[in-house]
Amino acid sequence: MLRCEYAPRPARRVRSSLLDAFKDYLCERWLQHGLSAVRLHAEIVAQGYRGAARTVRQFIQSIKSEVFYRPRIRLSTIVAPKPCNEYIVVRWLSLRIGSLANR
Repeated sequence: MLRCEYAPRPARRVRSSLLDAFKDYLCERWLQHGLSAVRLHAEIVAQGYRGAARTVRQFIQSIKSEVFYRPRIRLSTIVAPKPCNEYIVVRWLSLRIGSLANR
């Protein structure tokens, strides 16, 4: 028997959904008119959808998160540059002047 540090995970199966046949329609209707998930559920039930309204609501929420995703920048994550003191500036200038004189 082979031993390893961790157990290999089985590949994740992609399952089909009752909603798969209606996803393109839902995307189109939501992007054009911004209809609610309840309204969209009623529309696709009329077209033959047999699933729950919650599934439609979760799908619409996933579309919203993709369309309206804005990364948030917090002030606590921004690192301000260190202020230069006179010693650093003088040293930098002397190195620059020295490298120009050697040319």
